[in-house]
Amino acid sequence: MKIGFLKRFWNKFVMLFGLVSVVVLTIFLSTHYAQSQPPIKKVKLAQSKPSPTPKSFPLPSPPQTLFEKMVIEDNREHLRWIQGCSPSPISTYGLDDDLIIYATDLGPESALIQCLFPNVAKDSSDQKAFIFASPIGVKHSGEGHASPRPDAFLQTDRKAIIVTSAGSSRGVMQIRHVSGDTFIVQTGYLTHRRVYLVFGNRDEVKYLTDGDVYVVDAEQLIFRVKWRKAYFKPVGAFWFDALIDRNGKILDIVTPMTNGDGLRVECMSRDQLIQKSRLDLSQVSDHRVCVRKK
Repeated sequence: MKIGFLKRFWNKFVMLFGLVSVVVLTIFLSTHYAQSQPPIKKVKLAQSKPSPTPKSFPLPSPPQTLFEKMVIEDNREHLRWIQGCSPSPISTYGLDDDLIIYATDLGPESALIQCLFPNVAKDSSDQKAFIFASPIGVKHSGEGHASPRPDAFLQTDRKAIIVTSAGSSRGVMQIRHVSGDTFIVQTGYLTHRRVYLVFGNRDEVKYLTDGDVYVVDAEQLIFRVKWRKAYFKPVGAFWFDALIDRNGKILDIVTPMTNGDGLRVECMSRDQLIQKSRLDLSQVSDHRVCVRKK
């Protein structure tokens, strides 16, 4: 009995000792392995330096939509086309996708114009501005048909300028040389027209107004706009004619009292129109003004 008890006790002791030995050996080996390894070096990844911002039109990067991809491709093809005719640098500027402008040195004897537009008559090479069918851009009709987009060529005493409107529905619809290096450019959309001032020698463009614009004073840059659109509070569109300055600020409202062109003409005091609309008429003298509405 006593021998059996001792034998069982000895077996349990051997098992326990073996288990403890395995645990101790495992800890020893893992510690020894860790100490034998070279220390891990923290490597600082090289950060790419940001590219300098190009002095050009800010195109979307990377493109997110089919339209953005189209604008980028349109831009790339225009640069390739102009570079094929001009050895001079090309500056690119504009207002989003509404208006993208490419400008380069004019060069001697209008050789650049003849290269870009070989079908343009030689006696028209001294024109300050003309509209042409783009060899690159297309416009889409409401029925899904595509046709060459109307773009514009402007010429100052120093520069040749290509004006494109990838974001518009109808491209460039009208251009007018105002004076010096200043031009009016009108682009067409399905519901309205947008008008811009381009200062060619300064690589500058600014939005002027919507509607149809005529020059009143070329030196002071005063314009008459017809069919400018605005809204009553809280809703309801109306149209009016106005005198505006180079920043599009309304100087006077000059809508005829009798001609509504199919719309009703409503006349009121300047203060009443200020209360009814969101127009800034701070430069308009206090007199009776008229607008057109449906």
